[in-house]
Amino acid sequence: MNAALVERGCAEKAGKCLRILIEECLALGDVATGKEVLSQFRPTRVSAEETILLIRLCALCGTAEQALTLFQALSEPKVVAWNAILNTLLKLGRSQHAINLFAIIPSSIVHTSHTYVTVLQACSKAIHVHLLESQIVERGFDRHLHVCNSLIHAYAQCGCLESARHVFDRLRIRSVVTWCAMISGYARHACTSEALQLFHHMQLQAVEPNQVTFISILKACAKLHEGKILHLLILCRGMELQSFIANSLLDMYAKCGSFELASSFLERSCDASVVTWTAMIGGCIQHGRLKEALRHFDKMLENEVEPNEVTFVNILKACSSLADLITGRLIYGFVVERHLCLQGPLGNAIIDMYGKCGGLQDAHHIFDGLHHRNVITWSAMMVAYSHNGFDEDALYLFQRMQHTDILPDKIILACALKACSTIVALEFGKLIHSHLLENDVMLDNKLLIELYAKCGCIEDACRAFDTSQKNSLATWNAIILGCCESCKFDRAKYYFDAMYEQGIKPNHMTLSCLLFFCSHMGLVTDGFSLFKEMSKQYHACPKLEHFVSLVHLLGGTGYMDEAKCLLATMPPGPGPVGYRSLLSQCKAHSQGTLGQQCFEHVASGDQREAAGYVLMSSIHIQPGSHEGEETEGLRKYVNAWKKPAKACIEVSGKVHSFSVKDECHPLIDDIHAKLRLLRVQIMAAGHMHGL
Repeated sequence: MNAALVERGCAEKAGKCLRILIEECLALGDVATGKEVLSQFRPTRVSAEETILLIRLCALCGTAEQALTLFQALSEPKVVAWNAILNTLLKLGRSQHAINLFAIIPSSIVHTSHTYVTVLQACSKAIHVHLLESQIVERGFDRHLHVCNSLIHAYAQCGCLESARHVFDRLRIRSVVTWCAMISGYARHACTSEALQLFHHMQLQAVEPNQVTFISILKACAKLHEGKILHLLILCRGMELQSFIANSLLDMYAKCGSFELASSFLERSCDASVVTWTAMIGGCIQHGRLKEALRHFDKMLENEVEPNEVTFVNILKACSSLADLITGRLIYGFVVERHLCLQGPLGNAIIDMYGKCGGLQDAHHIFDGLHHRNVITWSAMMVAYSHNGFDEDALYLFQRMQHTDILPDKIILACALKACSTIVALEFGKLIHSHLLENDVMLDNKLLIELYAKCGCIEDACRAFDTSQKNSLATWNAIILGCCESCKFDRAKYYFDAMYEQGIKPNHMTLSCLLFFCSHMGLVTDGFSLFKEMSKQYHACPKLEHFVSLVHLLGGTGYMDEAKCLLATMPPGPGPVGYRSLLSQCKAHSQGTLGQQCFEHVASGDQREAAGYVLMSSIHIQPGSHEGEETEGLRKYVNAWKKPAKACIEVSGKVHSFSVKDECHPLIDDIHAKLRLLRVQIMAAGHMHGL
């Protein structure tokens, strides 16, 4: 009897010591001691109370599986144990696991308000929040303010602002936390006016805003005067120097474009954190002050402030916009040195930077090295291929993505359609169009119009335009240009008149399309009439491209002297483009002398531009003339280079490309054999002697 009592007393004393030790670890955040404690105990050797403490300790030490093992060892877990495991899973990022576990809590267990607060934090889907709200109301927990605060926050996180506001409005008593939850929800989803109105209403209700309130409302500020009023309120409360408030003020001023005030916060801050510097860099990038963003990044490093992932993502955006490959590679070097994880936004930003800066092989290398790719990763790589002219590779990547569980977003679908337009892959484009219709995805109709027009299906392009409920100016321009390029000039004029009747004013692109139309039809009077109306009727100042179209129109109709005179007097200055346009007309009208003058202007602009040499050689190709050979010799001497011609053909859903002097195609021997056969057949038919 005495021995049993002694053993029991020792067990109680040991249990008490264990509880004290765990509570100390939790209070101090002592991970090392916590892990040692967890390694010493087996689930069957501790009480239910101690097991719950150990589950909480697992949250500190990051051991979710051990927490689940401890929980499963409980024969009949009470609500406190359920709350502990749910909270641990939530803290360790296992939100879905927490929701699944909540769903199997026995009906005999009575939920507490803490149960609902925890599981609401785990919700990322609106359907789950709606189901929880039904339970909360049914069981009377909607009378608990902290539960309703969590409900508002959960709805706001899911973007269900109307549902969040409904919960907010039916509350008779609201704390500052309630107001903050609703205001931050509006701010997060860019509902600026709603956030500011609610903040104003909060002040009328005499609810004193706290630090979190000001941080949330500053994020919603889109206008400088609004931000200055909030700054004044912060000053009145003596909160300006609090680090989080100061960072939010700097971020607000930078976003509103007031860089002097933003810089003053940066300069006054003795210990500017990485958040402060990142806010400044982000504001500069948002307003196109890209080089200034790079300078701030340099200063940040000089001040020995360590950049974080968000800093690198921002500065990589600056490199992308500047197409600065050298700096981009340096930034990537910093990332590698710090052993940062490339999965997620950082890896996506690096791929985007290399793609925009011409480092396609580097982008491809990073992409292939990522084990977990999200839709943004695939999008960045596809855009990189397309941006660098590798549209076939972009489509091949699109096909690869179809074999994953990643669904294409609008950016990927738009990129794929553009690639189809460029390489005239009609069948592939039709498949994407079918996908859009089947999945009710709305894209700018301009992309479909361009696809069908460039593939020679102008009727399909017109059908896509005519069935669209709302057409933007860019869409009107696309259909007008498509009709012009397909020589459907009457249809182009019809669409232009319809556009004007609907009150849509043409822009520079529209007028370029119409001048193109006049040039190809030889309508000199109409072309000049339209040109004069540009500034008077359409309020558009003529640009170089419009003058060049007029030069082409005059040259094409034989008015060579007038075209030359226009080139000499046009306000923007003709440049090589203008003279190249006239040079292209000189052969048809036997204007060798004028052609030579135009060629000299073209060559003086860029000696290595091959187009001028090719045009001049074609003028000189006459019986007994050696001037063409001299021009070609000059081209080779200055190393004038022309991008090799490339053609694409789509056969059985696969795109094949061919370039001049390209011997890399796997069927190159069969291709040459077919060409030899065609050559023999053409010559046998009496065509192209000397071929």
